[in-house]
Amino acid sequence: YHLGRCYYYGIGMRKNLTKAKTSFKAALKGENPSAMNALGYLALHSANEKRRAQALDYFQEARRLGSREATLNLASLYFWGDLVEKDYAKARDLFFEVCKSTDDELETIANHFLAVMAFEGWGLEDLEIQAMEFFQKHPANECFATPFVPDIKDLYQARQAERERLAEEGNPADQYTLGNCYELGLSGFEKNPQKAVFWFEKSVTQGYRLAYNALATYYASGEGGVQKDLSRALELYRDAIKAGDESALMNLAYLCLEHFSPEGVEVSWSLYHLAIKKMPQAQEAIEKDIRELEKKLKGNIPKKRLSQTRILNWLQARINELREKGKR
Repeated sequence: YHLGRCYYYGIGMRKNLTKAKTSFKAALKGENPSAMNALGYLALHSANEKRRAQALDYFQEARRLGSREATLNLASLYFWGDLVEKDYAKARDLFFEVCKSTDDELETIANHFLAVMAFEGWGLEDLEIQAMEFFQKHPANECFATPFVPDIKDLYQARQAERERLAEEGNPADQYTLGNCYELGLSGFEKNPQKAVFWFEKSVTQGYRLAYNALATYYASGEGGVQKDLSRALELYRDAIKAGDESALMNLAYLCLEHFSPEGVEVSWSLYHLAIKKMPQAQEAIEKDIRELEKKLKGNIPKKRLSQTRILNWLQARINELREKGKR
């Protein structure tokens, strides 16, 4: 197997794909999963369609023998619909299988695929928050493929022009997505908070559910070229919650603690617990925030939790108060 890699990369000898293939096949006598995966990779990039079709068998057998790279390769085939019918459900399961093991480059790549699927709405919409967090930690240009794993950077370049076109045509989902691209520097777009706000505003105007929370954070902080406006931020968070965007609960909780204490403490406390109920996948992170809040309260923990209806009524009252102050 190692001799095959030397021939493949030209390490200490001239590159020779034929000899690399021969060496990999010789390694199969010992059921070497890495050699099996390497043969799959060579077959996948063959100009001969019949030989190329053999890649699927090689990857499946290598996976059976325990190759995580082969599992990742199989997942990417289902992701792209290459040699098999496109199947995001199977791709998702295989990517998750890769992620169960050691935290390494393979897991980073698998997570990147999953984040793309969540971000694009391809069967993993419930993981959108995790997708955003992943993209912030691992920009697209940092996620390179290993030698026998396909690179996915082309996905971003291919989608850039299409996303801009659809946003310009008025599609609210693509306007929101384009705003995220500018906010986080995704899909080949440079970070640009002003453009992010522009597209979030466009999407909000059309009532797109996820755009309210995204835009609210800018009015809460006064970033992205907009003037800080707490009444507008509260209004957007309110609309986000009404529309069913659970991610707004946490952002609103932070805002209430920062700007509306001591009354906002009870509201924030209620929002945290409401978030756990509606976002069980984020329970660990939310409970950590709750413990931090308990330390700050020094035992003065609210005795009751407000219902969502009462929280919304409280928000409306604060919005009215802030607007009235603004008129004076």
